[in-house]
Amino acid sequence: MEIALVLFAALLHATWNGLLKHSKNRLLSLSFNRLVGVVLGIALITLLPPITPKAWPYLFIASAIHIVYFFSLLGAYKHGDFSQVYPISRGVAPVIILLVGGLWGTDSLGLYESVGVIIISLGIILLAGRLRGTDKRALIYAAITAVCIAGYTFASGLGVRQTSTFIIYAAWLETLSGSSFIIISAIRYRRQIEWQHIRFETVKWDMLSGVLATGGFAVALWAMSIIPIATVAALRETSVVFAALIGWLFLGERYGVKRVFAALLVFIGIVTLLLGRKLMS
Repeated sequence: MEIALVLFAALLHATWNGLLKHSKNRLLSLSFNRLVGVVLGIALITLLPPITPKAWPYLFIASAIHIVYFFSLLGAYKHGDFSQVYPISRGVAPVIILLVGGLWGTDSLGLYESVGVIIISLGIILLAGRLRGTDKRALIYAAITAVCIAGYTFASGLGVRQTSTFIIYAAWLETLSGSSFIIISAIRYRRQIEWQHIRFETVKWDMLSGVLATGGFAVALWAMSIIPIATVAALRETSVVFAALIGWLFLGERYGVKRVFAALLVFIGIVTLLLGRKLMS
């Protein structure tokens, strides 16, 4: 059940990133996106019990990394194509988490699960296609984004296990990271915010992307509280396959043999993960 829900969260992630990439003003769109998370987070905080003190260090670290992630994501989308920078940033992160988790000793992955994570990551990276001629700035931002994804995922995976329920951690993370991003954007990048783009037709999509982003990451946090962090990370990053399918079905983008093979690799990786989970249960 948890694997199916994480795959659904991956679909949500691909959808809101696609909406962000095609926005006329990504900084403004991401600000509205995060505003949704802040509002939902504050509403839940007022209803839920206080967060466990042991979770605070992980919460602060994850929030700080999230802020860097938001700005690096905007940089990657500014200088690179969605179909290239998205797979790179999402595909590298699970391998980093697998290595760090193994060295840290937080999760015990069996052979099948480890192989599954690596296969999924390879398939995701292949979806990026050829990198020749790609703006170096896009690759740098994509690499920074990948490290940030690994960082906040690992920190949140540890932090959520210190709380009585994942929803408490999720509410505080959305509130802290989202409000910080909005404040920094309003102060540091206020000249880049083109207020003329604020229309109900566009804001409603930004708000929808915020709901998708908040809900999708909440599902990931729930999953990380019960199964290995690297497993969740690998399954969550299958969002690039959904992104490729969305581009093919709705945006008229090419979906060649190489992408089909890459998607097949991701599928094989998921099956390998499922086999590993069955053998360990």
